[in-house]
Amino acid sequence: MTGGQRTFLAYDTLCRIKLEAQSQEKVDSLLDRSQKLALKVETTLSMYDPASELSRLCAGYVPGKDYPLSPMLADFLALNLMFCRRTKGAFDPTVGPLMRLWDFLADDPRVPAEEEIAKVRNAVGYRHIHLDADRLLVRLDVPGIVIDPGASGKGYALGLVAGLLRQEGIQNAVLDFGGNLYLIGGRRDGEAAGGTEHPWRIALIDPADRNTYIGTVSLRDMGVATSSWYEHSFRKDGRIYHHLLDPFTGQPRPLTLQSVSILSSNGAYTDFLSTAFFMLGPECGAKLVEELAGESGEFIGYVAVTEDHKILHSANVDFTPKK
Repeated sequence: MTGGQRTFLAYDTLCRIKLEAQSQEKVDSLLDRSQKLALKVETTLSMYDPASELSRLCAGYVPGKDYPLSPMLADFLALNLMFCRRTKGAFDPTVGPLMRLWDFLADDPRVPAEEEIAKVRNAVGYRHIHLDADRLLVRLDVPGIVIDPGASGKGYALGLVAGLLRQEGIQNAVLDFGGNLYLIGGRRDGEAAGGTEHPWRIALIDPADRNTYIGTVSLRDMGVATSSWYEHSFRKDGRIYHHLLDPFTGQPRPLTLQSVSILSSNGAYTDFLSTAFFMLGPECGAKLVEELAGESGEFIGYVAVTEDHKILHSANVDFTPKK
């Protein structure tokens, strides 16, 4: 076995792929193909690149008329709509107009007026998206829709690249797309120990103090992604405003959780579900995880930190709290 790694910039973050294969030629080929696939996802889904397919859709569609899609964008929209339906709209990628209005990345973000929020909310709602995935067509029925991939784009790319490596028979790889992780195989001891593999131990950041962690989880052949209010937020007049916006109100979702980490053998599910769980809250989020795990046959588990800093985790997750 020989190995190699590749680091590149995508999704406005550093992405790293490390893998082992039977020859250096295969290592180099798969690193090239993996990077190319990851960058293809970015050029398809970026909402900040006006040339991306998703940006061109949002800028160029005519309400009520079919718009042609690539297989990748059709597949991405289908996954989004599945999570929209399962959460009854609490997860909704059409919050793009609201995200632009709140502009959490601004140097001096402001709280929009209720009138501004009401105006753009006319274009918010996943039921405005009518997808025919088989025919690669979509119809958007009102003007001004902006589909935001921020809650799911990196995870979608992670799932595709992990799938590619698995299809090619790779048995040991580490994928890190800006903190979204997928691990194929386990951590290998040194040759002196016979090269025995063990699960990876991954630390989960403490949302109350990001310089420390709440505990560790055990991972092998699965990924993990975390959603939390602190990722993009600002304080005004003593109140914290965060980027997880409620599509029904246009306001930040009232906090019942500080963070949610999803572990899954399906790399795409980690990103989608961490946001969906956060929006649903602990009880409904846990129920969704259990239902999807049973229906899909995938491993899916969670570790969540409540507003009062209680740590919850599903029984199938090997979680070790920090001592």
